[in-house]
Amino acid sequence: IERNFPLPSDDVVMSGVAVTDAGVKGKNAVWNFSGVSLVGGKHYIRYYGEAPDSLVRIEDNAVYTEALVAGKQYVYGVEDRLRKLVFSVPVLRMPYPFAYGDSLCAPFEGRGKYCDNRYVKVTGDVKVVADGLGRLALPGNVAFDNVLRVTTTRRADIRMSPDSSAFDSVKPLTEVEHRHDWYASGSRYPLLTLVRRTTYDGQARVAGREAAYLMTAEDNAAVYENADENIETDGADGRLSNGVLADYDVSFTEGRLTVEYELADEADISLSVSDVSGIIYKYVESLHQPAGGHTADISCADLRRGEYVLSISVNGKAVGVKFNVK
Repeated sequence: IERNFPLPSDDVVMSGVAVTDAGVKGKNAVWNFSGVSLVGGKHYIRYYGEAPDSLVRIEDNAVYTEALVAGKQYVYGVEDRLRKLVFSVPVLRMPYPFAYGDSLCAPFEGRGKYCDNRYVKVTGDVKVVADGLGRLALPGNVAFDNVLRVTTTRRADIRMSPDSSAFDSVKPLTEVEHRHDWYASGSRYPLLTLVRRTTYDGQARVAGREAAYLMTAEDNAAVYENADENIETDGADGRLSNGVLADYDVSFTEGRLTVEYELADEADISLSVSDVSGIIYKYVESLHQPAGGHTADISCADLRRGEYVLSISVNGKAVGVKFNVK
């Protein structure tokens, strides 16, 4: 567990990328970001402190005071050029350990100053969910298996007033942040981060910000030592191949799923059908099959209407294909 904690003196470097879609959730998911382009400059995160249970994080020109308490990472304060907040009930950032399917929700509350002339009160809650586990494909024809996606939703009501005693009579602005982080096995920090932050005045959207950051091989060469190299990608539909699975085709008619695939070499094959949340409804036992063409039929007539994911596992590496039951 301890190897996943942020550490004092760590410098994290990521590169800005153009990512707008967080992709599917569920087990055996495939996230194909192999075609994303670099935009903007570098994104830096720096940690300072004496020990993991008392840290200062500097990011986006803001200073965050953090601590690890009972295996959970919290934010106790934040200061930037406009605001200074201290949280009496800290903001949950990440629990440890965290595995696929785990979730945690916690409230927070803080007070402070905005532009040195207004008092601020912030209340809200954070929900952290490990909602995806699968294969992450990145630029440079590399991919990582057993990647965990963690989705954090933070909702905050923000009240500002020249007089702190008037908070209860002030109409709040509501800030909603959706954050997706993809963690490779053994990596202390995410390989990819996508953040969307929107501010509402009642029902009206008054501000928004979106940013995505990728830890490239240039940013952290050691992490990429565990990558699967020379994968093949088809940017038209986001499909992935891993060298052994040379080609495949999936069709769904009259309640039956037909999978035609070709193996470049002998391999262990298994097939499963799950919904987008990761619940598996159909499973075909693993078979050791020779090189060449193969066909599998899976009856899905008993599935309810909705979106499903077919996972084709080849030597333990999964390819995902979405289909709809109507």
